[in-house]
Amino acid sequence: MFYVTYMVSELRRRRGRTVLTALGLAVGVGLVVAVSALSTGLDRAQAKVLKPLTGVGTDLSVSRPVRFTAGTPTGQGPRALPRAERSRLQQENGGLRFGLQNLGKPGAKFTHDSFLSTSQLTFPQSEVAKVRTISGVKSAAGGLTLTVLHLSGRVPKQGRQSRPLAPRQNDTRVGPPSSLNFDSRTVTGVDWSTPDVAAVTPGQIVAGHYLESSKQAVLNLSYARRKNIHLGDTISFGTTKLHVVGFARTPLGGQASDVYMDLGVLQKLSGRSGRINTIYVRATSASQVGRVATAIRTRFSGASVTTAKDLA
Repeated sequence: MFYVTYMVSELRRRRGRTVLTALGLAVGVGLVVAVSALSTGLDRAQAKVLKPLTGVGTDLSVSRPVRFTAGTPTGQGPRALPRAERSRLQQENGGLRFGLQNLGKPGAKFTHDSFLSTSQLTFPQSEVAKVRTISGVKSAAGGLTLTVLHLSGRVPKQGRQSRPLAPRQNDTRVGPPSSLNFDSRTVTGVDWSTPDVAAVTPGQIVAGHYLESSKQAVLNLSYARRKNIHLGDTISFGTTKLHVVGFARTPLGGQASDVYMDLGVLQKLSGRSGRINTIYVRATSASQVGRVATAIRTRFSGASVTTAKDLA
């Protein structure tokens, strides 16, 4: 008790020094807290900015582009392809022609989606496992990117098989009937179990969250703004409905799709079960990229390997 009384009396007797000492301690502690908070904030901001760049210099993409026969005019289009590749392309894109009369009674509303591979041939998804066994490969994931042509409207009174929309000679009519509406969008199927090397990664999400189920979709931010789509809205492919849970912004130099969805769902919708057209690969280090690319080209016939160096 004596010591407490003595301490209180000394503090009262030297009030000026006591106040200055207390202020000094408060300022010191405050500076330490402020510097610590600033450092933490900078670390978080840096991590947020650099997260989309994770893997830059170590990422590769593998595809099988359509290859035209050497010396053949490109104006001939698919006819210039080797027979085997032309057959694959026709098989995958054979749904372009359909009978409007099969969509319902004349005047009835309808929607129809056609899934096109365009310039990339698909290949078995099992190729992903083979790529993972290559020395220098850290991880790999498959993806499927397709162009979806959406046709909607009312069945014409005289339904007939759809035909190319190019005008005939001496015919000024161009385009589909006025009762039909066309729209196209690029869709990518994502293996979201390996998000770090997928077509869209969690670091590219700018609103909402990443894919967590097969009934969800992430949209490209510019596409969502153009179509006035908001988080929580629903988009449809035929009878399949997907809930929009996030918006993504593609980093500089990256390739963007309008819609990102579950790979298995897109494979089923497009009739391409077990097929992909892109493998996303991450090497263990930048020094291994060239060796990995060479190994992939050797083991995977017809493969086109793109690295960060090719995009620079």
